[in-house]
This record gives sequence, structure tokens and C-alpha cells, in this order.
Amino acid sequence: MSGFFPKAFKGVIPERAGAVTVGLDIGTFACKGVKMKKSGSGYTLLSWSVVPVEGGDQKKALKQTLRNLSAEAMDPLTAVSGKGTLIRYIELPRMPLGDLKKCFAIEADKYFPFPLDQIYTDCHILDTTLKDNKMLVLVAAAKKEIIDDRVALLTGLGYHPDFISLNAVAISNIMNVLNPKMLENPEKASDASKHAAVAILDIGEVVSNLTIMAQGMPLFTRDVFIGGRDFTKALTNSMSLRYEEAENLKKNPEDQLVKVLDACESVVINLVSELRVSFDYFMTEKNVGITYLLLTGGTSKLEGMDDIISKNLDIKVSRWNPFPWLTPGETVKAEDLESNAAFLAVALGLSLYA
Repeated sequence: MSGFFPKAFKGVIPERAGAVTVGLDIGTFACKGVKMKKSGSGYTLLSWSVVPVEGGDQKKALKQTLRNLSAEAMDPLTAVSGKGTLIRYIELPRMPLGDLKKCFAIEADKYFPFPLDQIYTDCHILDTTLKDNKMLVLVAAAKKEIIDDRVALLTGLGYHPDFISLNAVAISNIMNVLNPKMLENPEKASDASKHAAVAILDIGEVVSNLTIMAQGMPLFTRDVFIGGRDFTKALTNSMSLRYEEAENLKKNPEDQLVKVLDACESVVINLVSELRVSFDYFMTEKNVGITYLLLTGGTSKLEGMDDIISKNLDIKVSRWNPFPWLTPGETVKAEDLESNAAFLAVALGLSLYA
């Protein structure tokens, strides 16, 4: 842990978690949670929950989520994202993690456009096999006000978080933990698990997060400031609807799907443009092609959007559901879980630190 984090924290990746963990994704639209149990080399999904944030009352949604998980007495693992957070991937001379953290605590201002006294930072070694005695390191930063607000929210409810990560790191953990299991099961594995480089787009309410992974490691992360709210606003403007009506139509377009997709076309095209810029940069820097994009987040459920993105980027695109590689608990209903899987990626990634 870098010296800039409060003493309670372990950084973007926990040093150790318990056999049962609760991952909590506190969003502006909904609060999502996953309760997980580590069983040998496998994982059992004990429970999950998605609770809408009504009237901006995150505290109420948070309390209900933990109640639904039967986790009121457990300190959750959580994450933050968006403006004021940043991830970089840098090459440094090879050294032990302890030495890296000491050096990074002194030199962190080289890597972030924020004043050092205004951020918490951490770092993690990804790959020690680079040429010229170098290693690949993930370095992360979050403005203190973002972390402090999250801590205040949780401690105000009686919880003591010792770990706050970033959404992109949590999502990367899903692929890191479950992708080997997918490859062990080729009959069930998605095509994405077989590709050298896979992009994952988590479409949030305000900001979407793009992560590109290869060989089980994140190699590129970027926030794209286009989210579900932009799709809803496009519907309000194009179809003269109130915001609540547009939100409901986005979730359940039914026989108006073509009109909904037409109304959202400009938002999708803007999203595609941002993805293309990122893909081109990654492929130039890493000399690795991206042929598969996984979509998650609530708006990824909009039928037909994956096809539009696929045609425009000329890559395979599918909605991501990693839950089949977990053992479901007795109370987990497969049908309900499948219909809500898109909301749960960040919470799942956090819970997999069990």
C-alpha cells in the first residue's frame, strides 16, 4: 500500500480477503451487490441484489442491498470510477513489490495530472517478464474527496471499508479469475475467452469504462463519458417523452425497438467513434488486434445495440454474462440472475477477491 492511502486501506487490489466476501457497486442509478464464497478452487454465488437509487438516496439503496444479501454485518468491498480517477500502465525496472511501493510513493506525481496532496495512489505489478529487466506496473489514483465521500457513506452506516478499488480493476478481476475456468470448459466457453485481446465496455449511467485485456492482464483502461443517461436523453428529445417515460421505454422497447434504436443512433455512433480511437491506439502501441468486444452495464441490454457496434467496428460483439462459471447457491434463480447479469459486473469482480 502506498503511503498516501488512509491506513485502513489496502489499495486497488486487496492483500487478503475472507472466505465470504461482499462486492458492492454503488452507482447513481442503482446499488448492486454480490455475495460470494470461495470453495477450494471454485466460487459459490450465495446471493445478489440490484436496488434502484430513488430520489438520489444512495444510503437507502445501500442499506436495502446489504439487507437483500443478508450481509448487514459484513464490511463490503467497493470501488469508484469516473472523473477524478485514473489508471496508467507503465514499464519500470524490475524490483520486489515492497520496493516498488516505496519508490512509487515518492514519484507518483510523475504519472498523474493531479496535485499529489489531493490524491490517494496505489500500484500493482502485472508482468515481470518484460525485456531489459523491466516489469509492467498498473498505477492508480483517485482524488481524496471521492474516496473520502465513499468512506463517509459507508462509515455513516456502521461499516468499516478496508479496501476501495476502481471499477476497471474490479472488472479485470473477473477475466483474471474466471477466464482460466472458461478455457478449461471449451464446450461452454464464449468465443471471447479464446482471443488474445478482448475489450470490455461497462456502460454506466453517466460514464462508461473501457478495459482491454490480453493474457489475463489489463493493458489499457479509459473512461468514456457517454452512458445510459445519454441514451435516455436522446429518447426524450426525439420522441417528446418525459425522462421517466424515456427511461422505461429504453428498458422495455418491445414493438417500438426500431424507433428507440433510431432515436439513439447518434449516441451509439459517438460511442463507436470513441471505441475506434481507443482500439486504434491500443493496436498501434501493442501490435495486438482486438477482435472481440464484451458489453456489460444496464444499457448493454438494449436489443440490437451490439449488432450496430459490431457492424461499425467490424468485430464480434456480445453481451457479457460470466455467471455460468460460478456455482449458484440454493436461493439463486438462474433466470432472474441472467436477466440482471449486465448490472452486476463491478460487484462480481469485487466479490471474486474471496
